[in-house]
Amino acid sequence: MSGAAGTPELIVYLCACAPFVPMAAVACVFIERVLTPRNVAVLRVLQAAALFELVTPLGDDTTTLAIVVLGVVLPLTCYKGRREERALVSALVVTAVAVSEMLSISFWKIATDGAAAASIEASWEHYPSHVASSLLGAVVLGGVLCAFFRQLPDVLACLTERRWALPAFLVVQSVALITLSLAIMFDASGPAPLFWACSGLCALSLVADVEVFRAAGRLRVRQEDLRRARLYEEYVESIAARTRGEVDAMAEVAMLRHDLRSHVATLRALLASGEADEAQRYACEIAREYADGAKAAGGGIARE
Repeated sequence: MSGAAGTPELIVYLCACAPFVPMAAVACVFIERVLTPRNVAVLRVLQAAALFELVTPLGDDTTTLAIVVLGVVLPLTCYKGRREERALVSALVVTAVAVSEMLSISFWKIATDGAAAASIEASWEHYPSHVASSLLGAVVLGGVLCAFFRQLPDVLACLTERRWALPAFLVVQSVALITLSLAIMFDASGPAPLFWACSGLCALSLVADVEVFRAAGRLRVRQEDLRRARLYEEYVESIAARTRGEVDAMAEVAMLRHDLRSHVATLRALLASGEADEAQRYACEIAREYADGAKAAGGGIARE
């Protein structure tokens, strides 16, 4: 096939596929912000190969293959982190791409009065609309991924129990959305019969995902508040225990001072009455009593 006015096939294909590069770049930037690469050099080579495959006529489904490589294969194999985290990020990218593609196709269908979305000839014939719809998809993809990115740290922190539940749900959802978008995209010509219903389903799915992430964020905040409350409770309990110990020590000192005053008064009375021997005997008994008490206290401390 050749383009209008005898334009070479390769030029037509490059011009038709080049507007999809911004969408792929947005997906790559999001993944880079969330995950850590294992080997940057190898990753860059694989990303470049996927982008090259995206804009060259190497097969019938080059765009789909590029999205699978960039959004699924690379996040799962070329980045560090827990498997469930990488699966979650991959599912988010695929879901966001499916939603942005649906809105992009919606704009394309309206702008071209129902031209086939997967046709190189139609893309070349309506090239301004093709570029505008592709850029719209990139903008929508960036907005969706930005909304996910804000809540993603809290969501990742909540992936403890049932850690595969959310990634599995998003994977199933992304597969369903891609199936719907492909059914519309490869419709030969004219509007797809269920196009508006599918677009509404995509919008509802996106709203549900955002609400799930916001709920996870609120849950994370609540967990953090509970953790702080437990720390404050432990701190207050430690202060209360220390205070009780100090109060008990002060009470013991007060009793000791009272006993000492009583003993001193007794010794004075004995000395004043001239009973020196009795005062000496009393003083020895007091000294022996305190010595025994000190030994008992020392033994208790040693046993502890």
